[in-house]
Amino acid sequence: MISRFFTKKRQVPKSLKNKKIVCIGGGTGLFSLLSGLKEYADSSRNIKAIITTLDSGGSSGKLRTQYGVLPPGDIRNCMVALSDESKILNELFQYRFDDNIDNHNFGNLIITALTKITGDFASGVREASKILRIRGEVIPVSLESNTLIARCVDGRELVSEAVIDTTVDKIIDKIYLKTEGQTNPAAVKALVEADIIIFGPGDLYTSILPNILFPKVRRAINSNLRAKKVLISPVMSKPGETDNFVVSDFKREIEKYLKAPITHVISNSHIPVSVALNEYQKENKHPVAIDEKNLKDIKLIKGNLIDEDKLVRHNPENLAKAVMRLVFTK
Repeated sequence: MISRFFTKKRQVPKSLKNKKIVCIGGGTGLFSLLSGLKEYADSSRNIKAIITTLDSGGSSGKLRTQYGVLPPGDIRNCMVALSDESKILNELFQYRFDDNIDNHNFGNLIITALTKITGDFASGVREASKILRIRGEVIPVSLESNTLIARCVDGRELVSEAVIDTTVDKIIDKIYLKTEGQTNPAAVKALVEADIIIFGPGDLYTSILPNILFPKVRRAINSNLRAKKVLISPVMSKPGETDNFVVSDFKREIEKYLKAPITHVISNSHIPVSVALNEYQKENKHPVAIDEKNLKDIKLIKGNLIDEDKLVRHNPENLAKAVMRLVFTK
């Protein structure tokens, strides 16, 4: 079934009321979605983001190694997206120092300091959330350190999120955790209570799927029979991971790890202007095509979901409208 929700005739609900949305991902992919959804939140209970804690690169990776904290970068990014604070405070949390201070992000340092002060990462995240007055809740998927591993079709094993992310000459066969890993109870509770569970947008193998590798996350999602399971497909492919992927490939991979079906897919159908595309094609990135013939078993929602600047990315307002209409559709 195909729906086009992006028409002026269809009214967008003004708020989530008592509906609960849980978004699963990491990286920068969720920023646009959460930024848009924030405008519809009635309380901190409406929107929850479950974020991977397996990042091992950049500022997050350094803080993880030096201070033994869980990587704060993806958490910080999602908190800023949901923030109701002033623009200057949000910019402060996103500020990145130069190499004299190890290229650290100021918000990452704050979360690290709050973790040390409060004694644990979950408490540190809650205190940082209060500072930013976020309209929702950002939940680390686990409160224990772990390592993401990818096995390639040629037999290589890529150990750590950063290595997977930066190795271009690969075709991933399977990803898994070094140890089974303990799931954050708050993540399980959010998933069991959700009315809609959203996967993405974000990098498939390093942002979305790592969360599903935790057994209790899978069980919580699959036990919630009333919740819609929604994939927001990426706008562009990622070299070395999702080359030549179409929308159904993303759906198939998530279902393989989830061991349960996706019920809805939201996908961009607008072709970016050639000027923007040319820059991406130089990096071997291409628009993700909608292969409708392979999506007949689900409800497909498509429309113009993107901003077109130098970067081709999801438009927060359009993306949030698509989700909001879906929340209140039977």
